Amino acid sequence: YPKNTEKKVEFDKNFAKKHGLEAITDPETLKDVGAVIGNYQKTKATLTSYVGKEIPYQAKAYLPKESFFRQLHLTDTFDRGMEFKKGSMKVKAQELDGQPAADPKDNKYKDIANLTLTADTDYKITETDYGFTLKFEEAGLKKINDAAKGKDIYVDFSYDGKVTKDAVVDDNIDNNITITYNHEPPKPSPEVEPDGDKITVTKKWNGEHKPSKVKYQLLENDKPVADVTLTSADTSGTKDLGNGIKFEVTGEWSGKFTGL
Repeated sequence: YPKNTEKKVEFDKNFAKKHGLEAITDPETLKDVGAVIGNYQKTKATLTSYVGKEIPYQAKAYLPKESFFRQLHLTDTFDRGMEFKKGSMKVKAQELDGQPAADPKDNKYKDIANLTLTADTDYKITETDYGFTLKFEEAGLKKINDAAKGKDIYVDFSYDGKVTKDAVVDDNIDNNITITYNHEPPKPSPEVEPDGDKITVTKKWNGEHKPSKVKYQLLENDKPVADVTLTSADTSGTKDLGNGIKFEVTGEWSGKFTGL
């Protein structure tokens, strides 16, 4: 957790401000604002695209003044139907340009002078066709920690994906990402052997806290082949995931992939 500060690390991901896509729904007018600190829990616009179209993304992390980071990781594993464009990642350290705006989406940023984050030296990125893992090295963490001694820091990430022929028509592709700081990032479940043509999954929490939704992603040799998102209202029924794969809901946050 951030040291010596009551402010918390915040994060957001969205389509880049200029993306060339049309909105199907945009309940909170977030189509053209990019990543905005404070919007993480808001419902992003659902946009329409087609096979072969490149889609630009932006992610932004807010690192409060006087924070100290021992580890900082960023991971994005795309859903089936999306491909990561290798070599597209750009990382910049920024600060507010002027005073905070009344509405966070109107904030202006500028690059921090004499603070350049360089690939392979300050951070390393492991790329696959289906996403990436970005890990800050000691050199990059030192730059961020030194800068955070005197000001709030914003780390801006921009990268591209592309829609592939594996996309299912009229099936939404989630726009998710994971940031992990000061501890090792979570790892996928170990390799499992299906029970016939099925894999059973479940998730439980200690205490009263429960999330608003849970997403299960099925990987084969790191390639996403199916995914399903459950809310607390999903306690029964069957979801068609395409390619002959279905998900039978057997209870809260539980079910089984079938047709494997």
